[in-house]
Amino acid sequence: MNGWIALSRKLLDWQWHDEPKMVALWVHILLRACHETTKYRGITTQRGQLATTYRFLAATVGLSHK
Repeated sequence: MNGWIALSRKLLDWQWHDEPKMVALWVHILLRACHETTKYRGITTQRGQLATTYRFLAATVGLSHK
């Protein structure tokens, strides 16, 4: 993957900004979201979409999937 993302300073106004794992999850989702239409395992994802599961996201940042 190439490219970059911009983070708004308004992130500091987000109610979860002081929870490191939640911020890590949010940044992970932003970085993994498609930047162009693509196909993954038969699923077409558009720009800005992400094909994933709760369990994968939780495991990625060390959260419970519950």
